[in-house]
Amino acid sequence: MKIKSKRTALALLAVMAVHPLANSQNLSDQEVARIVSSGRYFPAARDFSLREKADTMEMRILYGFEYVIDTLSGKCLHEPYMLEIGGKLTHYYSYNAYIRDSVQSEVYASEKSKGMNAFTDITSSVIPEDQTATYYEIFRCIPSSSRYVLLRVQNTDYCYSEKAEQTEWRLSDRTDTVCGYRCQVAEGQLNGRQWTVSFSTDIPYPYGPWKLEGLPGLILKAEDSEGLLRWEAVGLEKGRDRSIYRYPQNKTSAIGLHCRCEKTSKKNIAGLWRMMWRSPGFLRTSGKPMKVMLPDGSTKTVEIPGHNEGYYPPLE
Repeated sequence: MKIKSKRTALALLAVMAVHPLANSQNLSDQEVARIVSSGRYFPAARDFSLREKADTMEMRILYGFEYVIDTLSGKCLHEPYMLEIGGKLTHYYSYNAYIRDSVQSEVYASEKSKGMNAFTDITSSVIPEDQTATYYEIFRCIPSSSRYVLLRVQNTDYCYSEKAEQTEWRLSDRTDTVCGYRCQVAEGQLNGRQWTVSFSTDIPYPYGPWKLEGLPGLILKAEDSEGLLRWEAVGLEKGRDRSIYRYPQNKTSAIGLHCRCEKTSKKNIAGLWRMMWRSPGFLRTSGKPMKVMLPDGSTKTVEIPGHNEGYYPPLE
């Protein structure tokens, strides 16, 4: 499967939480403003070796996800998302988070084997400047029609379960072509937003990106009526007996990376999502300063005051 991505000439900052460092320094107000408006928050990586098989894959689809982070300028971030379909469940997750976990685990393991106490963060080398890696996942249990939604903040996976709601779709006479597949267009409402989707009955899976589902064919493209959120399939392939994986709920790897799960509510997940986007400074409540990675690769340690009440992508 060929992976495609859109690029823009945006200079963005990557923000991640780290252990307290000596000689902490403050950024200027202008630099802080750039941080809280960047939409690029990265939690602690997970150890790839801890993954456990959850199902056998039948098909996987790579979507390009584009979302507006500034409604005045129209500035967008991009993120590739993967949908894996098995016989028992589907798994929707950030492909960038997958790549970051994979590479970071190898780097940490190599450095730990050499007796190093400080580890190299590889985020800026694997995540393009106009993209991010949102640790937001959805497991959809097919037999029970339930969902398990997960959002990772720092080193904890916050999760909740819900029943998969039924969207009332209205089929139209319009057609579309996505990834070479002839599609029919449908409209429906979900989570208070109006959606227009393109689905193909040539791929008889009633699923799609995020929580969009319930049509007689795979959803290959979706956009909300305000033009703020958009998915489009850029690659599909059969599962070839690959596995669908999930991380354990509570386990620490040999290289010190944590898989810690805390059950919560959909309302609390929505609150975490809102705070994560509006101001990474909310992480100060953990008592840890933040390391800010600048576009040139240099880093500074900073405490971020204030709170940005601006727009954020209201996905949850």
